[in-house]
Amino acid sequence: MPLWRLTPVARLDDPRWLDHPVWADVVVRAPTAGAAIHEAERMALEDAGGAMPMGNESLTFQSGFRDEKLYAVRRLDPVAEPALSPEGATEVLRAVKR
Repeated sequence: MPLWRLTPVARLDDPRWLDHPVWADVVVRAPTAGAAIHEAERMALEDAGGAMPMGNESLTFQSGFRDEKLYAVRRLDPVAEPALSPEGATEVLRAVKR
């Protein structure tokens, strides 16, 4: 399964951050870039306390991972990161907060 790296591309003083935590480096094993973003969002939600909505409530917590002006998602060559295996289930393999 492919490995994906999510890295911030916006300056730290960019107003789009809206007080979102800034993750310096996130590596995800996932079948697609979209699945990698989804998995990174799930990880960020758990890191923020895991407050999942119930019933018909809207999700108030949103990470910045879906904003392409905040984060870039690039496919990672597994040879460049030999410690991270492309084998296995979809999961966040590394997450470093700034």
